[in-house]
Amino acid sequence: MIDENGLEYELSIVANIIGDHYWGEAKLIKSGTKHFRPGAKLYCVFMYGGMGHQQVRVMGKCRISKRWIDLVIKRDYIKNLRVQKVYIRRVIAFIQKHPRETNNSMISDREFEKMENEFEIKPD
Repeated sequence: MIDENGLEYELSIVANIIGDHYWGEAKLIKSGTKHFRPGAKLYCVFMYGGMGHQQVRVMGKCRISKRWIDLVIKRDYIKNLRVQKVYIRRVIAFIQKHPRETNNSMISDREFEKMENEFEIKPD
């Protein structure tokens, strides 16, 4: 899509990594995840979700190397889901490379609203 300034963008579901949470049988308190720091901004594509999207495919900057990484994480580790315009070329390519059925920019407005309600997403 092209905005009013002539810049290319895609609509994407954006989320953040949770802060402190319990981990493992010993209930250790961890901050963020192995790959992402707490509060890291993630761009989500809902595929490989399992029965009810327990897992979500995401792209974000790695905690250690600060490089862009693409992986599948548990839905429990993300919060604050919302819809945003994305202008970052690498993220646009990530969104566009997935099949048409799960690509956020290819679904209809009605389906996007349904996803917003289902996952309690706040529009930005």
